[in-house]
Amino acid sequence: MTLPQLQALLLDNQKELRALESQFTVGQFLVPLLRRKGIRTNSTRLFKLLSKNKPYFRGRSWGGTRYVGNVFDHTSLSLSLWPDVQGANLLQLQKLLHNSSRPCYIDVGANGGMYAANIGTFIAGNGQVIGFEANPQLARLAAATAALNHLENVRIFAAGVSDVNGTIQLNTVPGQSGSSSVLSDHLAKEFGHDRGKVKTVEVQCFKLDDVLPEMPVVVNADRIVLKVDVEGHEKAVFTGAAAFIKRFRPYLFFEWNRDCVASAGDALESLTGYLNSLCHYDFTAYKDAGDQTTFPPPPDISPVNIAARPKI
Repeated sequence: MTLPQLQALLLDNQKELRALESQFTVGQFLVPLLRRKGIRTNSTRLFKLLSKNKPYFRGRSWGGTRYVGNVFDHTSLSLSLWPDVQGANLLQLQKLLHNSSRPCYIDVGANGGMYAANIGTFIAGNGQVIGFEANPQLARLAAATAALNHLENVRIFAAGVSDVNGTIQLNTVPGQSGSSSVLSDHLAKEFGHDRGKVKTVEVQCFKLDDVLPEMPVVVNADRIVLKVDVEGHEKAVFTGAAAFIKRFRPYLFFEWNRDCVASAGDALESLTGYLNSLCHYDFTAYKDAGDQTTFPPPPDISPVNIAARPKI
């Protein structure tokens, strides 16, 4: 895929926000409603109070970042009920970008755009954010979230990232936006007898090597942070970015779910060995709560978040 072809998949932030505004539910209602009613998040009674014709709401997450959420999506509800749930990861990303005068943050697997918006705010004025989301519905939310925060330095592309150019089969589960994956076996195992809920959609995908080196915001950056959260497809993303990693030596931050990639026959040691063949890295592992653990992480800790800093 060439850069002009990718540009055709670039979403207009303001347009996506305006397209959803008529479908917004009534403001910040979730937490007060739950407290008043004593209703659990998985209660069917809660959803009877909501309209599927107006599923979107404006929420706030860690650091005060505003986002457009979907009341029928587990990830959106989690951000509304527990705003600090992603705080540890975002703090690590901010540390990786600290002391950079022209930072560029690349978000592969942007989901609903909360990370992109938070980092976009953090580096506003001198930095740029490029987000990629394969799920078209989530890409729209990511673009709307950027607009909601009045961020002009965030660009969202509705496309997947892999080691090939063309199309790829993305497996999704309605209401579980954080579980979208190219690994159908993983989703079937995760949802057990509900495997019928897994839906497949064909999406455009490309290699980072074919587009990032052509982007001025990448070429002119004095520090690049590449975050990857693709539910088991990490090796393919990095393979398709081999030349980019060798040339630009980006800082990396990626989730590693041992159970997720088991069906693909991959291992963390194999991936980090591959990355070290491209650029010598220092790796650090963190639990979901943000606590540092040993590297490689113990077998009983999964998923983990891995930060990789290029060695001087």
